Amino acid sequence: MKILKDSDYYRYFSENPTLNWTHLSIEELKKIDLDNIFNIGLIGYISKLKDKYKNLSANEREKIVKNYCKNIIISNEVMEYLVNSNNFEKFIEIAPNANLIVQTDSAQVNVKYDVKSLLQSNKILNKQSRKLYIVSDSMSSILYEPEDVIIANKQLDDWAKQINDATVDGRNLSPLEKYLYAYMLVKDRAYKENDNPENRNLQELSRNIVSILNSDYCVCVGFASLLQELCSRVNIDCVQKSIYVDGFHAINAAVINDKIYDMKNFLGYSDPTIDCETNGNTFFSPLCANIETIYKLYNSKRNEEKDNSEQILMKKYSISKDYQKSQKELSHTTIIKALTKVFESMGKTTADVSTYLKPTFNQVIENPQEYEGNWVYEFLKDHNVINDENLQK
Repeated sequence: MKILKDSDYYRYFSENPTLNWTHLSIEELKKIDLDNIFNIGLIGYISKLKDKYKNLSANEREKIVKNYCKNIIISNEVMEYLVNSNNFEKFIEIAPNANLIVQTDSAQVNVKYDVKSLLQSNKILNKQSRKLYIVSDSMSSILYEPEDVIIANKQLDDWAKQINDATVDGRNLSPLEKYLYAYMLVKDRAYKENDNPENRNLQELSRNIVSILNSDYCVCVGFASLLQELCSRVNIDCVQKSIYVDGFHAINAAVINDKIYDMKNFLGYSDPTIDCETNGNTFFSPLCANIETIYKLYNSKRNEEKDNSEQILMKKYSISKDYQKSQKELSHTTIIKALTKVFESMGKTTADVSTYLKPTFNQVIENPQEYEGNWVYEFLKDHNVINDENLQK
């Protein structure tokens, strides 16, 4: 990753003039003769000459770009099209001294890049001592390199393979077991935000999947993004959801259908941040039917309206508000049973499950009133680890 300081960001693109073609669509590109691309002045412009560029002649534009341009910015879709249509080399020769910056037009760098296209285009550029960078949007202060995206993809692919290949009792893991496995992998890391107040744009480091998996930074949006992306690779519908707990906070909403555990269109909420390593490496919110359970963990009573991603998820599975309200929380028996199966698929025992859950149990034993209604509270009460005497203390 190439990280630009806030003070250097604008200087980077002004001192390294950039030909901006982010609004160039594949449909437009198909109609363009690349040998005469400078005849089209409104599609792209050179930074620092934005207002004048469109009024220059084709010859003037070509001369400026070939001698002066240090970066070309295009969309990821255009890059893949150029590679697959064998026009990539011709296109980059428009500015023979420029690096290529691929923009995703989203807040998150998409880890699902066509890795083959990335590698191929990067190889071509490297032969000419030129670089390929990837940015999340035009204001990003982080220029990702192809290797960063490939490393992130490999980590997610490895996790997904680990989950999809896991077997227990002669079968693959069930959807609930897969989800718990994914939740464990994501939440078992530390919470760390950008601690450099002089570079505000570095907030992206702890939120973007690519930078998270290439560093030790991660905040709530990062945890939620990782869980969503990993779930998509193990065929579980999971989205991010924004709630309000002393500020906006990212969690996940997922729908689980699992015959083994008698779950049909179960909409549950998870908060890997509250269970992460930094917050005690606990297991309070792997899948809560009632979102208020998560609010209670933050001692917050604020209700949050359903956001768009959650509404789409509910519509897909015909989950109405009334149906959702009638959902019962997963019993502690179900959670323990499913979690045990996950551990068995790893070659571990019930003793390992107990060790893993010990920090969670200890927190509830020390402050039982704070966790009333949570699955851990119900488990410990059922086993008489906490009782009326504990609750009165």
